[in-house]
Amino acid sequence: MNDPIWKIELVVPKPTVEIFASAIEPFGLASSRFEIEGSENWRLEAYCAGMPEKPALSAALALAASVAGITEPNVICAPLPETDWLMENLNSFAPLSIGRFFVYPTHYEGPIPCHAKAIRLDAATAFGSGDHETTAGCLLTLTALAQRMRPVIVLDLGCGSGILGIAAVKLWGRPVLAADIDPESVRVARQNASANGVRSRMTVVRSDGVAAGRIRRSGPFDLILANILAGPLIKLAPTIAAQLGRPGHLVLSGLLHHQRPGVIAAYRRQGLVMSEVRRFGDWPTMVLKKPV
Repeated sequence: MNDPIWKIELVVPKPTVEIFASAIEPFGLASSRFEIEGSENWRLEAYCAGMPEKPALSAALALAASVAGITEPNVICAPLPETDWLMENLNSFAPLSIGRFFVYPTHYEGPIPCHAKAIRLDAATAFGSGDHETTAGCLLTLTALAQRMRPVIVLDLGCGSGILGIAAVKLWGRPVLAADIDPESVRVARQNASANGVRSRMTVVRSDGVAAGRIRRSGPFDLILANILAGPLIKLAPTIAAQLGRPGHLVLSGLLHHQRPGVIAAYRRQGLVMSEVRRFGDWPTMVLKKPV
């Protein structure tokens, strides 16, 4: 029997968010932060595989409170009810019209807009179903780019479900190389590419960043898509930029608005220039260019 998922939750003032987020991050498999509307406070959450060590958690929060110069916040630490999250996602995933794309689940039996680029996939075990702001921002950005460029080869880095690579094939009919460090994402992306009839033009490989030999042999790329977290985006900036052709376009997403300056600076140091940005809530999607 799998350990239950536990949730750590606390509310802290906005200036202290980074301090407390760093304190709870080591205890969780995943964490998130949300601005509380109409308030100067933010809600922090972390999800753990099994009950976290409460003495260690209390010590970490006490230290964070001391560093932040505030009273230690109240903390909720409790197991989540047992739920089949995958089935919940499948049942709640509704069709989405995003730019030129119509993204729909496999159980959908309704009409498909005649001029849309249809993408059929489920919200499953790999990230990317179109309902998150970062994925939607990338799909809208691809729609805009299609009006002024026709890439010869595309790299979808951190492909997750493969939705962006599939979208690129459907837009331009050109080869796409998709890569992810997670074997399950690689499996799901290959499955989704086949289900959408693009498997012959979309190759999916496992890669830590751009380290895979297939990526190095296939570049440079006219267009690179990277919907991953801010930390990896910054760390990978030199190697991603090296794989981008001249002229080339780089679409970056997966970062929060307050992380944008650090990510932009990392790519400017590689000679790239900002071209455009879209923002959905707290999630920007940016396009950078490598000049000729």
